[in-house]
Amino acid sequence: MCRGNPEAVHRLGEMHFFGDAQAGLPANPAEALRHFEEAAANGVAHSLANLGLMYANGMGVEANPERAVQYFQQAADQGNAFAGTGVNQNNSLAFYHFSIAANESDSRQAYFNLGIMHYKGLGTPRSCPLAVQAFRQVAWRAGHFDDALLSPELGHEAYTRRDYPRALLHYSIWALVGVPQAACNAGFLLDHVHTQPFDTTPPLQLAKSLYESAKADPEALRKLGHCHRDGWAHACTTNATAALEYDLYMGYPRYYAQAGTLHDSEALYSAGMLYTTRGDWDKAHQAWNVCRSHEFPTNIPCILPALALDMWTGLAWMWTSLHDAIVVYSI
Repeated sequence: MCRGNPEAVHRLGEMHFFGDAQAGLPANPAEALRHFEEAAANGVAHSLANLGLMYANGMGVEANPERAVQYFQQAADQGNAFAGTGVNQNNSLAFYHFSIAANESDSRQAYFNLGIMHYKGLGTPRSCPLAVQAFRQVAWRAGHFDDALLSPELGHEAYTRRDYPRALLHYSIWALVGVPQAACNAGFLLDHVHTQPFDTTPPLQLAKSLYESAKADPEALRKLGHCHRDGWAHACTTNATAALEYDLYMGYPRYYAQAGTLHDSEALYSAGMLYTTRGDWDKAHQAWNVCRSHEFPTNIPCILPALALDMWTGLAWMWTSLHDAIVVYSI
């Protein structure tokens, strides 16, 4: 027996599922499950669809695909567009249901599912451009990320609990819709953790591609410099010039220098170190001096090497002056 208005009970379930900071409610899937069950028993089709989602993904309850399909089917029978969530293991039929749900209800969930199916070629020919269009529909329909199934914030949460494949999935999706920081974070996971949950592209090659899509971000530029400095497998050949200097004929883009103009101290420190390996101490000194002028504490790595070269330059000047004086005196 429902204790109140079924729609209100459903809404309360959503508040518990996602959490509501203004109401002082933390996310509590188990409590949400209880409210959804109560609302579903009183005819709320959306609660049935939410129960299907929770049982399908093991959120607040042990995963049970068979029970999830039952809930989705019940919701679909009641005309809930959100529940066009692929009842039966038939990718073509699932794609059909998702398309109807997207067109009739403007559902972010449906657009997200269509994006995944376009990206992986499930039930429809594989098409990255169509996947990107679907993911953009998801992004444009989300006023905030707190109720999205995939978001940069959820990616960070997955990363902090060391669930790297899930974090990469979150970041990669948002990289596709044009979020530079998401592209950088996805690239970081690929080049540091070599996580690769859904693509056959070598991780470092995919990392480079993600960094190239976010060239307005200094971290992405620095990472591209590292790619050429270190010679990432399947991505870059070892080429210090590409990392450091513009070449009129080859068109090398000076990744470290560009990142440095965006106040990336790490890039300038790396540039200085790379210049020292080439014996170009003057350019190393210049890079570290620019880095040293940045705000504390980001400039810390450059302070000691810059001071050391200051001292070396001073000693060299003193020695040259003394030598010249001795030569003049001896004449």
